[in-house]
Amino acid sequence: MVRPFTTVPQHDLLTLASHLTPSQRRLIESSLETSREIYPDSITLINLTPREQQVLDRIIAGQSIRQIAMSLQITYSTVRTQQRSLYRKLNASNRLEAVANARETGLTSAG
Repeated sequence: MVRPFTTVPQHDLLTLASHLTPSQRRLIESSLETSREIYPDSITLINLTPREQQVLDRIIAGQSIRQIAMSLQITYSTVRTQQRSLYRKLNASNRLEAVANARETGLTSAG
């Protein structure tokens, strides 16, 4: 049984398959066409600064903005700025969405 690579978009695999002999192509085309893609054609990378990661870790831990500011020894407004940046990067409109999206994309320190 031929199992397609799931990290390569299907259309690329089908293009590669078009270069095979007709008998080889018959063996794999049906499995390529019915296979489920795991990864999208394009992936958006989310790069967090070290400070954003620190703030995110504390948001995930359930700390308030004031608690985060005190633990990092920065101002309340600096934490709010970092929080807004995180929400934008994580495509979130609130704390719960930010935490869920961070976990989904693997941006939590715990992994």
